[in-house]
Amino acid sequence: MMYFVLILFSMLWVYAYTIPLALCVDFFPISEALCGPMIINAFVLVLMGIVCLCMRIFVPAKSWNYKKQIFSVRKKQYSLIKKLRICQWKDSVPEMGWTSNFPKDKVYSFEKNYLEKFLQETCFAEMFHIVSGLLAFLVLPFMSFRSYVYAFPLLVVNLVLHTLPCLIQRYVRFKLARIYEKKLVRDQPQKRSEL
Repeated sequence: MMYFVLILFSMLWVYAYTIPLALCVDFFPISEALCGPMIINAFVLVLMGIVCLCMRIFVPAKSWNYKKQIFSVRKKQYSLIKKLRICQWKDSVPEMGWTSNFPKDKVYSFEKNYLEKFLQETCFAEMFHIVSGLLAFLVLPFMSFRSYVYAFPLLVVNLVLHTLPCLIQRYVRFKLARIYEKKLVRDQPQKRSEL
């Protein structure tokens, strides 16, 4: 719901100044003032689909390793994310794990393979949101400079909306990695005794 409200508010805010700019100052045609912001949002949605598909097809699953420096979450970073009161708003951010047949709204099992897959998916989701949020700005060189008036604010809002899931992935990964590593340590003596 929070995402819908933020997108709606940003669209209304952009329309509040683009329509007067088109009608009163003739800054750009009224058709652009009405359709331009919608086209930006449509572009962002299509781009997300393309990025997700390309990452699933062309990037090997082993790339999404929570131990890699880019994905590792230190205790200080975790504490900072907690200070943002993430627990109060994280459920308002849409969870799209169902698109890959792996929902991440809650942990459904503490089995080793499941936890490993969950950690992998948090790394994938974080990178997906970073790439999607940044790549959206590539539309700007293909637009007239006047169109930046509505395009740039919408792309900044889009980037913020992609940043929130990244924080959630890091928050969850910090806690889950510790559970997973404890499980690995506990499972090691069992393997030795089986030998």
